Amino acid sequence: PRTRTRNTNTNTNTNLAKEKPTKKSSMDPYSFVSSYLTASEGRPSWIEMMSHQQVSTILKPALYYVCEVYAQRFPNVLLPAMRYFDELFYSGLLLLDRHYLRHYDASFSENFYGLRREVTLSSPNGLLKTRPLQQRDRRFSLFYLVVVPYLKAKLDALFERVRSRRQVARRQQQQHQQQQQQQQQQQHQHFVQPVQRLPEVSIRDRLIDLFLTCYPLLSGAYEGALFLYQLLYLYDETNYFSPFLHLQRVQIARLTSEQASVQADRAERRYSRLSLLSKLGYRLLESLKVILPLSIFFIKFLEWWYQPENQPAGEDAAPIPPPPQPPMRPTQGKELPLDKRLCPLCGRVRVNPAMLSSGYVFCYRCIFSHVQEQHRCPVSLMPAESSDVRRLYEAT
Repeated sequence: PRTRTRNTNTNTNTNLAKEKPTKKSSMDPYSFVSSYLTASEGRPSWIEMMSHQQVSTILKPALYYVCEVYAQRFPNVLLPAMRYFDELFYSGLLLLDRHYLRHYDASFSENFYGLRREVTLSSPNGLLKTRPLQQRDRRFSLFYLVVVPYLKAKLDALFERVRSRRQVARRQQQQHQQQQQQQQQQQHQHFVQPVQRLPEVSIRDRLIDLFLTCYPLLSGAYEGALFLYQLLYLYDETNYFSPFLHLQRVQIARLTSEQASVQADRAERRYSRLSLLSKLGYRLLESLKVILPLSIFFIKFLEWWYQPENQPAGEDAAPIPPPPQPPMRPTQGKELPLDKRLCPLCGRVRVNPAMLSSGYVFCYRCIFSHVQEQHRCPVSLMPAESSDVRRLYEAT
């Protein structure tokens, strides 16, 4: 009897342990580290998701840097195209992502990291079911991958441009009011002045003020939603890395070897049915998978190599000479603005500063076009050519 009671006690203890399993919280540090570094079956890790997003964010400034360097050497050809850099970049990104979504069910950066997109389906059993992308899913993916970032970039540029103009206008208005007050004090005007009416605010100015007030809130909500989904993905609270993926019910999964072989066979069959010109375009888009990452790495390496702190300083290096005295400015030249950050030609905050041998700094586009037409400095009236324009680095 003693042995029977002991056996029954042990059996009841094991049954209790089976009925009450220890539930592991998704917010504990162990799940945080595992989701950050390792990937479960079919689910990429957080660092893999962030890495594939960094490819698209690094690609745009790297290409802009290359175009800017070559625009200095060939300004007549590339300088007008730099005004439409966003349109050209996102048009190329549209063709690139369209090709990879069509053949690999993934964007360019996702395919580079061995990822794919799949649509999640709700089942009555509560089990997660998925299906491949369809044509409608690819179109929505292209919209969120290309159109939404393009609109965000244009709105950011518009906000910065409108805000800088409004700040300059307010500064000029304050300076004008101060000058009027000083003139009144000097003339000792003791008579009572009539009440001045405030200028009427136009509908356009009200819309600009509304845009300057509301856009930072909308941009903050946009960035906050992206950050919230990334944080939830990090703690295994959601399978969607962004709100746009959640709207499509599309999740990112790892590409298995079987799926990779099926995609390769399907791509070969499609390639065999293409024409000669289409085959050249297909091979070009496929080669960008290797060319673009290597070019980005090479550009970043050159940027690091030519930094001043990485250059060996000689012991017998001559000291930096003092700057020359500014020349006498003729009265027929352009007047210099009171705010030193403004360009004397366009009156706005300088963009891509450049200078002439006279020492005055302008916007690169403004001074380049002016020198090509007038062949002289607009302030000092000294003779100048387009080859005399020198780009400057202006710390913000």
